Amino acid sequence: MQFAKLSYFSFVLLFCVGAVCVAGCSGVNVDVVDLNKVLDSFESTLAELDGGDETASADALAQPVEEDKEKENEFLAAFAKNLNAAKVVKRTVGVEFNESGSIIGFADGDKNNTKSTTEQQLFTLDIDAERNRVVASDTGGHYRDHHYRPRFGFFSGYMLGSMLRRNTSYYSGARASAKPDFSKKTMSPKNYHSSAVSKAKTTARASSRSRSGSRGFSFGK
Repeated sequence: MQFAKLSYFSFVLLFCVGAVCVAGCSGVNVDVVDLNKVLDSFESTLAELDGGDETASADALAQPVEEDKEKENEFLAAFAKNLNAAKVVKRTVGVEFNESGSIIGFADGDKNNTKSTTEQQLFTLDIDAERNRVVASDTGGHYRDHHYRPRFGFFSGYMLGSMLRRNTSYYSGARASAKPDFSKKTMSPKNYHSSAVSKAKTTARASSRSRSGSRGFSFGK
């Protein structure tokens, strides 16, 4: 009788452990940035700040303009707000410029819209002036692009021009050969995000099984 009770207890315990593992594996929580939403938020932010103005053209982007930190901070705050409203990921997103003129999106844990060394980068937004577009990329090797309009407002002209001028300045001299060539980058299909999420879940499940497989249970007499 005592042996039967022990066997029954062991069976119940193993069943519960197995159920927890299955539930954990089937409910894998992954967070993959949606680059389509990033580009939509970028365009809507510029349109919002343009306020209906369409007096600038792509030809004006290369013209020298004095840097305006107030405009840049206004744009970054509005862009971060729109990215989070669009829920491009489950976490809070922050954005900032880097030296090369790219816009970096990151998981903004402290919600101050300033990237710290411990906050994970989520996406990069680059200007590809040769093809009149911006290119969004994530850390998983996906690329999506969006062609900007031939005519846009003063605010858009300033922001796109600022990205271009920084990019041109940064990738000059010794860095010229390091400039990204987006003509050689294959853009992901528009519906790429669902497959990217599925792939991330598969990887997470495999990692979870690998970790759980390294642990064992033993029962004493």
